[in-house]
Amino acid sequence: MSNFQEQLAELKAGDAVIFEYGDYGSLRREIKTVDRVTNASIFVAPNGRFRKSDGYSMGGTYRIYPATPEDIERVNEEAALRKYRIVLSKIDWKKVSDQVVRSVIAVLRENNR
Repeated sequence: MSNFQEQLAELKAGDAVIFEYGDYGSLRREIKTVDRVTNASIFVAPNGRFRKSDGYSMGGTYRIYPATPEDIERVNEEAALRKYRIVLSKIDWKKVSDQVVRSVIAVLRENNR
C-alpha cells in the first residue's frame, strides 16, 4: 500500500480534503470536509462518493486527497486569484484615473520581466 493510499485509508469524518476537478480546460481545487467513511468509500457532500483505494469519484473524473496546511494555503490563494481576475475584468478602465492606470502598468511591466 502506497503512502497516498495509507493517507486515504486514515481519513475520517471531519477531515479536510482537496476536491480536484476539471473546469473548462483548467484544473480547479476546493477545500471540502469528509462527511463519512466506509470500508470502501469516502463521502464528501455535495460532491459524492469517492473510492478509498485511489480517491477518484464513482463514475467520474473528480478526485480527492488529504489536505495538508500547504495545500489549504495554495487552494485559498488560487480562489483569491480567480476572484480578483473576475473583479479586474469588470473594471471600466475609462473611468479609472491616469495615475492608477500608470501604477497598474508599472506593476505589469515589473512582473513580465
